[in-house]
Amino acid sequence: MAEWLILLLFVPAVVVPVVLLVGFAGCDLLWGIDRVKYKPALNKAEGKNAGVITLTWTWGGPPAARFKFERLKVGNLTPVPFEATTSPFDDNDENKGLVPATNYLYRVQAVFSDGDTSPWSADTPNVLGTTRALQNTFQAPTPVPGTEPPWEDSSGWEGYSLVLRIEAARLSTSGAWVRLTIRGSPIDNNYARIKTISISRADPVVGMDPYDSADDPVLIASDILLAPKQKLHIPDVNRPAINYSLDHDQHLLIAVDFDGVTASSIGSLPVPPDWLGTVVAYWNQLPNAAMLKDRPTGYTPDDYIFLIEEIEVG
Repeated sequence: MAEWLILLLFVPAVVVPVVLLVGFAGCDLLWGIDRVKYKPALNKAEGKNAGVITLTWTWGGPPAARFKFERLKVGNLTPVPFEATTSPFDDNDENKGLVPATNYLYRVQAVFSDGDTSPWSADTPNVLGTTRALQNTFQAPTPVPGTEPPWEDSSGWEGYSLVLRIEAARLSTSGAWVRLTIRGSPIDNNYARIKTISISRADPVVGMDPYDSADDPVLIASDILLAPKQKLHIPDVNRPAINYSLDHDQHLLIAVDFDGVTASSIGSLPVPPDWLGTVVAYWNQLPNAAMLKDRPTGYTPDDYIFLIEEIEVG
């Protein structure tokens, strides 16, 4: 009887601590406690160009399915969430482009396959990244009032298509993001009603139409009402640059289709004779022809600069 009593006292004293020891040793895996031991380290947020910041981070915890980020534009109050899977990652705001020459703050956390998350890398976004500034690659000459060459009026452009070819010799800088500045006619009070504006590279094949595109034109703006003397950025302030790789060694085409119902008026500036590389426009009264890759023949050449005030890249 005494032996059984000793056994009843001895077994719990040995077995229970062992069970508890094993249990505590694995409970962090069972309950995910090991996950809170780790948090990712956001090492760098570096401006790649005018619309992209490259993020680099490290993670030493259990396997993560993805990583959640918060981006806070300096001066704003509300961070913007987005996700990535591998480091490094180019943040371009889901291909819309970040604002050029702008400061952003970031933080990151790991997300596991079951939806659970690690702690954030910081209590608030704290790693600074700055997009690069846009640089001028083309600037149209600004005529001084009362001097030559004079502006000329081009009125009645109902349904016209216009293609501007800017020679590579006039482009000074390459870049992955592009912004145009267009201008309304400075010499009359009529509006320019623009249906579309696209951008493309000229076909480099010798003997091809110099106003045909090497690839499909990229639409960068539509439905624009340009007032006289107005300067307008394309794209607008809500999308400060367009994702387009401009190469200053390749001729550039900017194609415009005007509204087919109401006539438009634009100013045109003769190309100065001392310019290295001309900017020549072809135009025709062919609706929607400007958006075509291979454009109809029969365009009328003009040694004039239309609409384009400036082209910037970054």
